[in-house]
Amino acid sequence: MKGVSPKTLEWYKYAFKAFAPVLAVPHQSSTAFKGAVIRHTEALQTAVRGNKPVSINTYLRCLKTFLLWAHTEEIPKDAIKLSWLKEEQKILATLTQTQINTLLQWRPQGIRKTNLVRAHLGALTILDTGLNRLLQSNPSQVPNGGCRHCDAEP
Repeated sequence: MKGVSPKTLEWYKYAFKAFAPVLAVPHQSSTAFKGAVIRHTEALQTAVRGNKPVSINTYLRCLKTFLLWAHTEEIPKDAIKLSWLKEEQKILATLTQTQINTLLQWRPQGIRKTNLVRAHLGALTILDTGLNRLLQSNPSQVPNGGCRHCDAEP
């Protein structure tokens, strides 16, 4: 194959193992091939171990890349377009309105008032700028594992 790196060939071999039953059989048309791929993706999902859509989409990404390359080389005359499987969207938990109101209404008291004011201002900044979503998606960005002036956790 021209214009394909050894790493790409290795990726093809790995991903094509998942679609080996489809690729081993000659197909009469691109429509028949596409139907076989769709049936096999369903079989991969319902297999004993059951592949998740994100894994199958990784295999499909490889297959789609290869099919695009093959089409540019005019191996199949017409392009074969495959659809992605729907993946579960992870929704980050945010603070409830009650939690936000509690943070906004809290006033520091005690001996170390300066440190508490600093922590309170930090919490308000996080709320105001939307940094709480960033910190929830990547807690490793919180220095020292959380706030050192209060009981807050990342």
